[in-house]
Amino acid sequence: MSTIDLDLLLDACASGGPSALSSATDLRPAAGAQAGIAPAKYALRQNDLGTYVYETRFVDGQPARVVIIDSPQSVRNRMESAIAQEIEGGNPVLGRIPRIRVTYDRDHRVETYTDLELPHRAFDAHVRAGTVNGEPTTKNSDYRAARDSTPANAWSIFDLSPTSLVFGSWDASRKARQGRWPSTVTGEILGVLADQDPQSPPPRKGGARVDPVGMSTQLDSATLIALAEAQVDELSPKTFDKIVKEAKKLKAGALGSASALGLGGIPPTLSQLGSV
Repeated sequence: MSTIDLDLLLDACASGGPSALSSATDLRPAAGAQAGIAPAKYALRQNDLGTYVYETRFVDGQPARVVIIDSPQSVRNRMESAIAQEIEGGNPVLGRIPRIRVTYDRDHRVETYTDLELPHRAFDAHVRAGTVNGEPTTKNSDYRAARDSTPANAWSIFDLSPTSLVFGSWDASRKARQGRWPSTVTGEILGVLADQDPQSPPPRKGGARVDPVGMSTQLDSATLIALAEAQVDELSPKTFDKIVKEAKKLKAGALGSASALGLGGIPPTLSQLGSV
């Protein structure tokens, strides 16, 4: 197996060189083989507990049941984040990478974002909605040239936003000549499951909260509303409205739960995905 070094990378850029370079690294939980880890979680529908993604892959030449710990999209984002942090830290080499920067002045504080952080990179809506020297970004000659780049000649976009080529981008909102650039660098992290039974249910973990004053706090309507109004500046509008609405539904002399105010305990329940 070849070692990926500068010479191999240079050969790969030449005609007849390798069409793909790959590297595999064995990992283990930081706490040891006995520890569990939490893979990437995906929502099936609103209010669903979520699920992990299980697949069958070849491991050491044999099919094995694995779970996706980090997806290709997430790995690319982590790479971008690492580069952005190095640039912020003053790395003299990575600091020379061309990049697009968007600046916002919000609440008397300046915030900046680059194509290493914005989700659609060079073609992100924040970039397209901005201006360059008082001119709309979409009318800027350098930006227009980048959007007009083709696989035959992508120099303009490489000169403006190489991250959009390396990690992939899509000029999806454009009326015509939408640039689609597949990522040239990608990766993923897989976890080989100790339990290879495909019928095994997803792992669950429990959560609980103990209130030493009382596990169940029941209050009358007037008290619930008074407590909510006393904290109206601290509660979210949705939570405040819910508390007041439910309190007003109580009949005279009836008591209602104060759990929405954070009073009382929560019994143990298997309400979340657990570790694998």
